[in-house]
Amino acid sequence: PRRFIRQTVQCRSRSRVKNESDSWHHGTIMELSTGGCFLITYEPLPIESEMELEIWDLSDTVMKVEGQVVWIRAWTDGPELPGMGLAFDLSSVPPELAKALGRVIV
Repeated sequence: PRRFIRQTVQCRSRSRVKNESDSWHHGTIMELSTGGCFLITYEPLPIESEMELEIWDLSDTVMKVEGQVVWIRAWTDGPELPGMGLAFDLSSVPPELAKALGRVIV
C-alpha cells in the first residue's frame, strides 16, 4: 500500500540530475503526493538517479524538491504515457506542497 495519497494534477515541471548545471528536462506531472509523483517525459532519467525537480503551476511560486527515480516507462513500452516515477526526499518537501495538496506532512 502507498504511504501517501496521490492526487491527479496537471502541472508543468523541470527536472535534472542533481547538481548538473543546465541539463533541465521538461515534463508534465500527472499524479502527485508529498511522497512522490508520476512525471510524463520522453527523456526519463535512469533508475536510481538522484534528481532535482521544480513543480510549476501548483501555487504562486515554483516549488523545488529532491528525489530519486524509482521506475521509468519508455514510449516504446506500450500504449501508456511515457515517463518516470519519482520518490521524494521527504526532508526536501516544502510545506507549500503539502498545503497545495491539502495534506499536512507529519
